[in-house]
Amino acid sequence: MKRWLRITAFAVALAIGVGIASPAYAGQPGESNYWSPEVSNGQNVQGRGEDEARAPNGDLVEVWRGWTNDEIYLSVNNGPARRWQSTLSGNVARTYARPRVVWTDAGWRIWHTGVDGHIYYGGISVSGGQLVGFGEFWQVPNNAVTRPDQPPAVVALPGGESAYLAWVGSNSNQIYGLYYNGGVSPTVWGQPVAIPHATSATAPNLAFNRNWGTDQLGLTWAGEDHGVYLAWQTYGTSSWSTFHLYGRSTNVTPSIVFTDNGTGQLAIIPYVNGSSSGATEYTTLRSDRTWGGQWTTESQQLATWNHLPPTLATYNNVVYSIAIALNGYMYWKASGDYSK
Repeated sequence: MKRWLRITAFAVALAIGVGIASPAYAGQPGESNYWSPEVSNGQNVQGRGEDEARAPNGDLVEVWRGWTNDEIYLSVNNGPARRWQSTLSGNVARTYARPRVVWTDAGWRIWHTGVDGHIYYGGISVSGGQLVGFGEFWQVPNNAVTRPDQPPAVVALPGGESAYLAWVGSNSNQIYGLYYNGGVSPTVWGQPVAIPHATSATAPNLAFNRNWGTDQLGLTWAGEDHGVYLAWQTYGTSSWSTFHLYGRSTNVTPSIVFTDNGTGQLAIIPYVNGSSSGATEYTTLRSDRTWGGQWTTESQQLATWNHLPPTLATYNNVVYSIAIALNGYMYWKASGDYSK
């Protein structure tokens, strides 16, 4: 087990200058050797950006941006796809970026970047394993604005619909974070805070798991130097740990997820010789802030749309990868089984 490489000006310069990289080995534990179609009502789903999550009872909600339009579609338990149109106002949610879905203590919440760059959120109603209604979607206050083609990163926190958000600035590469206390009445939105030393040309990603001993919050991003960065925060504190650099480069947003038993996974598309390669690489994370010490190449390579790494989701301590192929059709597989 390797400890993180502490980031200092010297360490960053050294890693870039000599091209440090760990060797890639095949396969995460329990990784599947094949991809299966992501389906809605028996049809392969096609879109530009997808996310999914499960409720404690096993209900699965998938959300994606349309392949031929900028509308947001949802499916519950692989049922019929329905576009997000508010039951209250009739407004249709539109985005140029990947939407997000999280299960909270208050139910399902969907987040997306509007075509105006503002971040929006709203709820859906699921009953009997079926989607029964859409709520209104509301603009996040306090100038939570990003680039229209970049999604917000969102994780649910304990208490009502509480959440932590992160995004890249609309006019800079600075990454910002914001706490939302949705467990009190009235709810309280924090002010956006610039995360120290966190800058990127693309959106960040987040992971959180309340079952980790100190309620770890993890933030990852592709640095302006194409380094893969991860920062840790103990939930309830306001400071981030020292940032760390892995032995790979990337120029697109990494994916990250934490399972319930103290293991997590991070996925990237490597950036090699000035371009993104087609093979996803994975590494493991630990709740004690160590990592697996090596990168593994996906067991069955799938070229992805816009060189985006798969979305990562978890259920029962198994990590699932959901990837978008070059033609927009989505596929999934188990990319790690950490239940043992």
